[in-house]
This record gives sequence, structure tokens and C-alpha cells, in this order.
Amino acid sequence: MLVLERLSEARRNGRRILAVVRGSAVNQDGASNGMTAPSGPAQERVIRQALADALLDTRDIDVVEAHGTGTTLGDPIEAQALLATYGRGRPAERPVWLGSLKSNIGHTQAAAGVAGVIKMVQAMRHGTLPRTLHVEEPTPHADWSAGGVRLLTEAREWPRGEHPRRAGVSSFGISGTNAHAIIEEYVPEAAPLPEARPERVFTGPLAWAVSGHTAQGVRAQAERLHRHVTAQDRPDPADVAHSLVTTRTAHPHRAVVLGRDHETLVAHLGDHLHGRPVAEVVTGVAAEHTRTAFLFTGQGGQRPGMGRELAAASPVFAAALDEACAALDPHLDRPLREVMWAGPGTPEAALLDETLYTQPALFAFEVAAFRLLESLGLAPAYVAGHSVGEFAAAHVAGIWSLPDAARLIAARARLMHGLREPGAMIAIAATPDEVRLTLAGLDDKAGIAAVNGPDSVVISGDEETCLAVAAHWRERGRRTRRLTVSHAFHSPLMEPMVGEFAAELDTVTFGKPRIASVTGLLDTPWTSPEYWLSQIRLPVLFHPMIARLEEQGVNLFLEVGPQAVLAGMAHDCVTGEDASILALHRRDRAEPDALAACLAGAWAAGASVDWPALLPGGNRVDLPTYAFERERYWLGPPARAANLSAVGLREVAHPLLGAELDLAGDGPVVFTGSLSINGAPWLADHAVAGAVVLPGTALADLVLEAATRTGSDLVEELMFEAPLVLPRHGPITVQVVVDPPDSSGARPVRVHSRPVDDPETGWTRHASGSLADGAVGAGVCEWAGVWPPVDAVVVDVEGGYERLGERGYEYGAAFQGLRALWRRGEELFAEVVAPEGVDVTGFGIHPALFDAVFHPLLVADPADELRLPFELRGLRLYEAGAGTLRVRLTRTGPDGCAIEAAGPSGRPVFSLDSLRARPVPAESLATAGLPLYGVEWAEVAPAAPGSVEPEVVWCVSGSADVPVAVRELTSRVLAAVKQAGASPVVFATRPGDVAGAAVWAGAVGAE
Repeated sequence: MLVLERLSEARRNGRRILAVVRGSAVNQDGASNGMTAPSGPAQERVIRQALADALLDTRDIDVVEAHGTGTTLGDPIEAQALLATYGRGRPAERPVWLGSLKSNIGHTQAAAGVAGVIKMVQAMRHGTLPRTLHVEEPTPHADWSAGGVRLLTEAREWPRGEHPRRAGVSSFGISGTNAHAIIEEYVPEAAPLPEARPERVFTGPLAWAVSGHTAQGVRAQAERLHRHVTAQDRPDPADVAHSLVTTRTAHPHRAVVLGRDHETLVAHLGDHLHGRPVAEVVTGVAAEHTRTAFLFTGQGGQRPGMGRELAAASPVFAAALDEACAALDPHLDRPLREVMWAGPGTPEAALLDETLYTQPALFAFEVAAFRLLESLGLAPAYVAGHSVGEFAAAHVAGIWSLPDAARLIAARARLMHGLREPGAMIAIAATPDEVRLTLAGLDDKAGIAAVNGPDSVVISGDEETCLAVAAHWRERGRRTRRLTVSHAFHSPLMEPMVGEFAAELDTVTFGKPRIASVTGLLDTPWTSPEYWLSQIRLPVLFHPMIARLEEQGVNLFLEVGPQAVLAGMAHDCVTGEDASILALHRRDRAEPDALAACLAGAWAAGASVDWPALLPGGNRVDLPTYAFERERYWLGPPARAANLSAVGLREVAHPLLGAELDLAGDGPVVFTGSLSINGAPWLADHAVAGAVVLPGTALADLVLEAATRTGSDLVEELMFEAPLVLPRHGPITVQVVVDPPDSSGARPVRVHSRPVDDPETGWTRHASGSLADGAVGAGVCEWAGVWPPVDAVVVDVEGGYERLGERGYEYGAAFQGLRALWRRGEELFAEVVAPEGVDVTGFGIHPALFDAVFHPLLVADPADELRLPFELRGLRLYEAGAGTLRVRLTRTGPDGCAIEAAGPSGRPVFSLDSLRARPVPAESLATAGLPLYGVEWAEVAPAAPGSVEPEVVWCVSGSADVPVAVRELTSRVLAAVKQAGASPVVFATRPGDVAGAAVWAGAVGAE
């Protein structure tokens, strides 16, 4: 891909500029020499026009990427045009070099010119002019002595020099259209002297954000990042954080790793890749359309020291908090910050829980927090608040200016604080309708103060009345809890202050909101003074408010407050399965860390976050490119449409088998099918030493299917005798033959194959064994109940498949199912998952998933030699179609182990009493299934003087009866060997003599 941008804009946007299009030209001269024949004069003109556009001379160009059609008509014409332009006036030691990408990749048609530009840009980056392939000498149809043009028959260095490197690129169309471009090395403007890295505006944790189109894609991207940042030349973690969010596209599946330094970030990333849950890694799937609502916390969310850490970490928050406190302090009897940040246990700290200071403190914190979130690009579509939290929400929405909002919140706090009757507030686990029945007739004493959930109500009012109502609900078995508050808010006891607050409302100006809102009373807007009077007395309808926000399409709820209060209640109110609920602060984290986690959660849910604003000053560094996932788009083979019953066969509903034939009498049962890479593309992902080998687990699953259909429960033994190498093209016929029971009751079984298109080729037996009745009742695997296993040590699987690839196990995506691995003594525990795109339907155990069960043995205990399974014993299947396995492998010897596999619930899936593996020469796989033999004759040195002459025994059959001839010749060989003793004997046979082949076997055995 080639991306073009104006040089000035690219510099302004901070792009990494690879090269510059210095000049270009296009002309059309198809009429002069025909629509399909190139025109030499037109090519010369387009080159000169491009040079003129670039204000350059031909001698300023180092290399030309020719159109290079490779035809006897086109090449000489283009060569003459180049000789007449670039070849003129050049010193002999500085010819213009000539090459063509078509020698590497063929004709790319409409993309030919762009491909040439990419080649020249890459040549500049690598400082090398690549050689043109398949060219030994220039065409004799052009006079190469007429100019200084030389072919790139060998690669040449192209280092930087005093002048920018330049290349001309030609592309000619069949209609007579000619194009030529001058590509120039980009020389950056003189950079100022390096300055020290600016101080970070935010001193909280760094964030490494990665994303992918799928869950597997984001994991693969995280693995690439982990390898990159743990390399020898590890980059600065701040540069990595900056580059991840400025040079990478954000895809739907997302993960954010948080940490304050390189070691911590790498450790958290590694924990995530190993499947260990870690709070510092936030994951999610971005919604297609994310709408965010900010929920501002009400009274009860205050805490000592709130905002101190954020003010120290963020100048934006500190400035906004200073501004809010400056607006509030004239209305208070002491500076608000002294109360907010008072030392624990001091009298000032206790003041924070008094309404006089609680409400202004919450307002100041929430306004400053909003300004911080706003500066980081997190903008809400809606704002809402709970009780006093609505004042901060209304201010940031544009209802009041900061001085007016400060005046109102301070007046409200002062008036409520001055009320003499404190009353009580009690939370009850009941529905609003239920509670209203118990409050009937008590409207002047108590009422519902808040509806916080479907069955969560708060009552408020006269203390004796509220306690009596609460006692009634406790008697009915409902939970009740008295809230620690100074007054009975949202109750009839608030009535004495309403008049004075109305006078305060008359002194402020109501503006037009700039952010949409959903109010706590639902039907009255914030722009009405009546709303703020009713809000004092009437209940907070939090649950209906959340429902209204969901109706408006909100799917991300973010609580703005010093504690997570509303977030917990929102979980009981939100109905959308994909909705995300976040809080700015968490009790178990420092404020900057909680902010970073909140931003990570919002970004993971699909909200826009201006990460560079949080982490300015980072430099762009090279990072791993996207880990593209292969996906097959070709149509699969047509479904089987043959009427098998018409030819006496039964259909088998297995992906790799098609039919069953039960032979008459006491004959065997034969299962047959056709295997090919085209029919099952995932098989191509199982390659060993360059050969696509049918995994032994596929043979085992075929045998399991045959066992099930013949009434057996146990694969007693299965020996792998020869690998089944799949051809790149064409199918192979496979048969599973189950013989009648022997004297012990076991049924012998064997698996054969041969090419479909070569029925004359004999059958190859790949596996043999026996089936029996011996299933053990499936219980629960207790070892899988606690996961990860207790006291087990993590084994690093990062890069495991890459290391296996270096040893010859070329596992593609379909066979990379090992997700995590642990060791405990002689036991290995693993989590194995069928990769995305692997359909387990129809299999007993999908071969790709089954094969991954053995990978822990290769990863945990690597060996230099190739090892493949050769014997299975005691294979039992309890549950078919599993996609995720928890596996326990126990060593049973130097080359064997026992395996148990369970699902996530702990129910057994299969067990294997014994698996044994053995080394396999890599070269044996390259020719497996290809019976090509030859005879090599070795020259024998002449006998030394005095040595014993060998006895020559002629072994040529004279009988047409082959068995008789074999007996005769082998008897002759044995007699000659016995008689010769230590003397040499030579046996002479005739090519093509079938009986003579037995002589070779006998002679070799005698040796």
C-alpha cells in the first residue's frame, strides 16, 4: 500500500515520510504508433517533462525502474528512449542503473507503476539496488553504446551521499498512455538541538493499547508487542505508549496494559498472555456506536483527601479544582480545600461529612474531574446526577456559570445544614409500589427519597416514622440499612428551606445547555427554577433515569465522583447486555491509577480517548505491524449428494468419513472417506519438516468414530506405523477397517490410505490396534475444579510455536491451541482452546484440539529431534464436540505420559492411559507416501595380489512357477553362504526377475 500526502501536511501531521514525489508527467500518443505498440518519441517526451517538473537534469537520477514488458517489441523501444534521455551526458563512472520489478513478481497490470515506486522507496530505505532477475545481458536490439545506461544484473549498494538519492519510475499503458515519476529521498529539515524530554503532564501509569479485528487478533498483536519490548534493544515505555495510540488503527477487540515502568508493563502483559487475570489489563469489545453518559455522584460519595492525588498528577485537574474552590470559598467560613484534604482524625476532616461542606466539596471535585476527562477527549452525549450531583452536571452542561453554580450549591448546603430536625434515611430492599403502600397516610412525615433500583428504595423523613416502616419490612424478611447522614434529604423535613432557596435561584442566570441531560425528576428540565425547588423535596428517580438513558442509546455509563457509588447501583438498573459501567475512582487504587483504568475501560468499550493528551512528549518508534489472520474465502466442496443406500452403504455423519460398509457373514466393517487439503483446509496448518502430515489425532478420531459405530467404548491400543502425508493437490482415500472380535473379545482395527487418482497403487497401512468394551463411568475431574491449579508454576508459552517451528513443527493457526501451561512436579497442566475458525462439529475430538493437547510436552521439555506419537493406549471418549479443554499430563516414562482432559465445568472429555512418542527423521517425512526407489552401483576396487577370488553364484530362475523358483534360489544362497565360510561370495541376479528379489533379501540377512 502506498499513501500520498502533501509534504507540508505530512510534516504537520507528524508522519514518517519515506520519500518525495519530486516530479511527474503523463502523456498519450497511441495514435502515432498504434494503440498496442509503444512510441519511443512519446516515452522520451514524458521523461523530459517529468524532469522539467522536478527541476532536475538527467544526471541527477541514479536509477530507473523501467516498465519492462519483456517483449521483443517493447523492450528495445523503451531502452532507446532511456538511452536518449538518461544515458546522455553522463560520466562513465556514473551510469544510470536500470531494473524492473516485473522480473521478480511478473506484470501487475494497473498496479505496475505503483509497484515500481514501492520498490524504489524500499531500495532507498535499505540502501541497496536489487538485481533484475533472469537477465544476463542487455537486449541486442538496442545500441547500448549510445548512452550510460547499465543493467542491474547484480545487487548494488546505494548509500546516502551529499545529494538526495533519486529514481525515475516508468509505467506505460496499452493504449499509448505513458507515465513517469521522479522519486526522491526525503531529507528532513535541520532538526533543532535535542531537548530533554518534556515533563509528563500526567504522572500516573502508562498505557499500552493494542487492538485487533478478533479476540485472536488482539492476542496475536499482544504477543508481537511482548516479543518486541523484551528484545535486546528495548524501547522507552513512554515511546511505546505514544506510538501505539498515534500510529495504529483502533480495531473493535481491545486491550490496555497499565504500568508505571517497563518492567511492570512487560510483567502485566506477560500475565495476560499466560491467562492469569490481572487488574492492570483492561479488555473489551468496542460497540459499533458508543454513546456515553456521565453520572455525577451525590451525597455519601465524599471521602477524606479526595482529589489530592489527582491534583498532584494532573495540572488540568489541579487548575480546575483551584478555580472551583476559588468560586466556593467566599460562600464558606473556611477554605474548602482545608476540609477536603484535612489530615485523618483531625477536627477539620470530620467537617467533610457535614452537609455545609459535603455538598460544595463534591461539586468542586466533580467539576474538576469533568474538566480533566474532557481534556482527555472523553466527551459525554448525556449528563445526569444523583441528588446534589445534579448541580455539577447542570453546571458542566452549561445551565449556570461557575460563580452562579457555586453560589447555589453553597446556599443549598448552608440552608440544609441549618435545619433543626435531622430525621432519618433508611434503604429498603423492596419495590417502590410496595413501599408506597406502607407509607400511605404518612405524606407529611416521611416519603420515598430515592428509587435506586428495581427493588432498592430509600425512605426519608421523621426518625420515628422511618424506623417503624423499616421494622415492618424487616419482619417480612427484607433487608434494611440506616444511612449515615446528617439530615433527611428529599423528605417533608426539607420544606422549611425551600422558600429561602427560591430567593437564591432568582439571583442566578439560567443558560442554554450544551450537553443533553436526563434529570432525576424526568419530566422537568434543568432550565426551570421550579425543578431545583422540587428536587429538594421529591425523590431521586435513579432507576427510571437509567432506563431513559438506555432509551436514548446510551451504552457506556461512567460515574464522575470521588467514590464508586452509582456504578454499583447502575449494574442493577442497566438492561443492555453489552453496556459498560465504569467509575472514575476505585477504593483499592490510587486516584491516578483509577483514572487510567477508567480511561482504558472507556476506550475498550469504544469511547474516544485522546491518549496523546494524557501522555505527551513521546517519540514515534517502530512497532510490530498488524498480526494478520488468514481467512479462507474459497467456497468449500459441494455437499455429498450421492444416494449411498442405493449401493448398499450407510452414510457416516463425520467430517472425514463418508460411508460404512458392513461385509456379509463374519466379515469386517469398513468405513471409508476422502481426505484433501481442499476439503479440510485446516489440515494444511499441520506441517512437519515441510510436509503436510495428517495428525495422528485425526487417525485416532477416525478410530474413535469407528469404535462408537461398532459398539466399542475403548480404543485399547493404536499403533502409528507410517505417517500419512497429504498431497498439496488431490484427495486421498482412507479406510478404517474393524475386524470381528477375536478370542479375547477385542476387535482389531486398522487404517489404510491410497491416492484417489491412482487406484493401481497399493494400500498403505498407517495405524493398527484393537477396540474393546471397557469404558469407565465419567465423574468429575477434581483437579480441574480449581483453575489455574494450586501450587503449579507457570511455564512460559510466549513464542512457543515459533520455537517449535524452528525445530520442524510447522503448526499453523488452526493447530495453535495451547493458551497456558503450568508445571507441578511430574505433572503438566494446560489450557487448550480450539482456535477461531475451527469448527468442532461432528468430531469426537477435533484433531486440531486433540493435537494441541500434546503440545505442552514439546513446549515444556524441548528437544532437538522431531518426535511424533507412535502408540496410544486406553483412549476413552466421554463427551464429543468440546471446544475448550483443561488438561493434565503425567509422565509415565522417558517417552510416555498419561492424559486427562476436562471441560471448563470439570466434567471429563476424554482420557488416555498412555501416549508414547519417538524420534522421526525429517527426511523420512519429505518422501513418505512417495515410493520412488533406485539402484546405485558401487565400484569395487580390484582384488589385491594374492587375495582370494570371490565365488560367483548365479541366481537366475529358470522356472515360470515363482514360488518354486524362490525356494530353489534361496536354497542355493543358503548353501553357498554355509560353504564359503569367511570367503567372499558374489550373487548375480537378472533385472526383472521376481524370484531373484528373494536373493537380495536373503543375502542382506546373511550379512
